[in-house]
Amino acid sequence: MADQDEKVVELEMRISNLEKSFDDLSDMVTKQWRLIDGQKQMISALESQLEGKQDRAGTSDQDPPPPHY
Repeated sequence: MADQDEKVVELEMRISNLEKSFDDLSDMVTKQWRLIDGQKQMISALESQLEGKQDRAGTSDQDPPPPHY
């Protein structure tokens, strides 16, 4: 009977460790998704800025170059 009790305790400990690992991994994935979402927003903002600069650069092609060129 003591042998079975030890096995049960060992299995409970393993399950407990697996649950903790699962929770840790779940938290890590959640943090990574938040980071990825933030990076996506940053990339979108940078793309918008780049498009704006390209639009302004396209209109300045009609202007004559500065005298020092």
